[in-house]
Amino acid sequence: SDVNGDGVDDLLASATIGNQIGILYGHPWLADEGSLKIRELKSDQGFIIDSKPLTQALQLNGSTDYLELTDYTGITENNPRTVEAWIRVPEGAAGIQPIVSWGSSSSGAGWLVRLFDGKIQVAVNGGNVIGTTNLIDGTWHHIAVTWSEGNKVVPNIETAKLYLNGQPEKISSITASFMETASGDEVRIGRDRRGDSYLEGEIDQGRIWSEALSANQIQSNRLISITSQPPTLQASFTFDDGSATDSSGKNRSARLEGSAAIAEASDRPIAVTDQVIQLIGDLNLDGYGETLITGGPNSSSIVFGASTKELLDGGLATRELTLTCLLYT
Repeated sequence: SDVNGDGVDDLLASATIGNQIGILYGHPWLADEGSLKIRELKSDQGFIIDSKPLTQALQLNGSTDYLELTDYTGITENNPRTVEAWIRVPEGAAGIQPIVSWGSSSSGAGWLVRLFDGKIQVAVNGGNVIGTTNLIDGTWHHIAVTWSEGNKVVPNIETAKLYLNGQPEKISSITASFMETASGDEVRIGRDRRGDSYLEGEIDQGRIWSEALSANQIQSNRLISITSQPPTLQASFTFDDGSATDSSGKNRSARLEGSAAIAEASDRPIAVTDQVIQLIGDLNLDGYGETLITGGPNSSSIVFGASTKELLDGGLATRELTLTCLLYT
């Protein structure tokens, strides 16, 4: 019932330690549009939430918008590389959707990752490798392209590997071509090198690596924001702080062009970590019950005293949490 008269029902929770009983007030953490919702409530376990942080993404209109790295020309020559990103392109969009580009117009000297007829393609001015799956369907997909020389005497685009949602993508065609990427145009995200085509949709978690990541690395990295700064991570854009700030540690300068914007992308798949919250009694005898939090990204912690309500109101972190509600009776 609505104990405190704020118009939102409250919950009565009993702790398993110390015979403590506490009231968890509804507003704002249980409000209809609030940041925190209970997923499970069991009298013998406290309650469980899904800690799903709010994510933001680069939004592009398909005609003028892109992100330019004004001081970075990408991985050049025959050096190994990986490009990865989450993308979402609406149904009915054009079949050619550039994701990232750099290099020059000479034969074998460009580098372009895009959707071609809706399929993942990597192209190098004369050759390309293309996948099978049509991704112009209005849903989020994680794509990755890796390249290294392999056992080729002459570097060739045909050794590129494509990945979709963490799994190897089946190749539908290969046009072999010598490649040696030039230090030419700056890296552009959401536009091809010449400005002939622009991406319509959203891009998130865009990363450029100076190594060919393994399938296991791509699979394990795709659902997380990388907070460390590995030496081979050359550019990384999470957009979660609302800006186009490079978080790779290389301090790449980036500029939004056209009407490109950064906005909420709450339905993009991300890693979800369950957190269990329990009232555990008044451990320090100050008249307020304490709260034990386990299972989150920072292991376990105890929140003392009157700060329990502030913890819930704040959504357990500086980021907003998006959660679903399911009560057990």
